[in-house]
Amino acid sequence: VPGPGQCFIRYQVVDKDGKPLKEPQFKTVVGPVIVTKNPCPYASYMLVLEAVDCSELNCLADVIVFSTDDNRPDSNKISGSDLDGDHYFVRQHLQLSRKVEPLDYASLAKTTSVDPKPKTYYNIIKHCYLLLGATNYGEIYNLHATVVDKNLEKCPQRTCQKVAIELANMFSIANEYNLNLK
Repeated sequence: VPGPGQCFIRYQVVDKDGKPLKEPQFKTVVGPVIVTKNPCPYASYMLVLEAVDCSELNCLADVIVFSTDDNRPDSNKISGSDLDGDHYFVRQHLQLSRKVEPLDYASLAKTTSVDPKPKTYYNIIKHCYLLLGATNYGEIYNLHATVVDKNLEKCPQRTCQKVAIELANMFSIANEYNLNLK
């Protein structure tokens, strides 16, 4: 099983049209990889991990397995991911120019009260206000992209602007809220 800073990635090989081969083939990724959630609105959502071969996990395919042997699992460092259907992007042979510390989503959960089934108009209005008037996480993501592009704070790392970080937090909350409504 992968340890802290490690992951297991195994996928089915496909042809040039993206279709599985007639004789199924699987590959296990080994070596340094960059892993992020898709979409990726904040620089710290990109983690550099070591992909390792764990023969006991070879029964799995089209999967990434993160370590849970740390105070904070690696998956949680990527947008507070709780592995409830999250989509990831993995890339080998790339190098990040610098590391950005992950946002702390545990503190967000304590300070943000979101009722999955609002019962009053007040709760609905409060929730929409919390999300800057956005009705879905797509609107928050678009607002985040605009803030990052304009870089009014003149921040060297555009996604590290205070407003961009706040929107990245809101995006994570809205994304989880929408998943909990289903």
